Amino acid sequence: MPRIWVVLIFAYSVALHAQNNMHPEVRSAAGNAATNRQPSTPDSTALEFIHVVEPAYPLDAVKRKLQALVTLKVIVSEAGDGDSETVISGNPDLAQAAVDAVKKWKFKPFIRNAWPARVSVILPFDFIFVDEAI
Repeated sequence: MPRIWVVLIFAYSVALHAQNNMHPEVRSAAGNAATNRQPSTPDSTALEFIHVVEPAYPLDAVKRKLQALVTLKVIVSEAGDGDSETVISGNPDLAQAAVDAVKKWKFKPFIRNAWPARVSVILPFDFIFVDEAI
């Protein structure tokens, strides 16, 4: 009897996409006060993941063998937490699964001018359904 496996491929594409799609957000006034200081910490060149949770493939989507690309815009706080997640495109059921997972993610704080900074990043999630016989 065939068994259904659900594969979610996103980590590699997310890491590559995140490095190329970061946009600085407005820093706090305290961060702007560092005008004549030498940076003690080098600026970040990429958003780094500390903890990533894979989205749970919704049971209804599994029954329908639904596949789709979901794209989210995530604002990452100075502390490395997701402050907001906005669905840019994708199936609503799968998008909600991606949003729920990203809320549990943790990022290394992004450093700009020696201060943690808010950044936004575009994250793609490829929900891919695979049938395999055991």
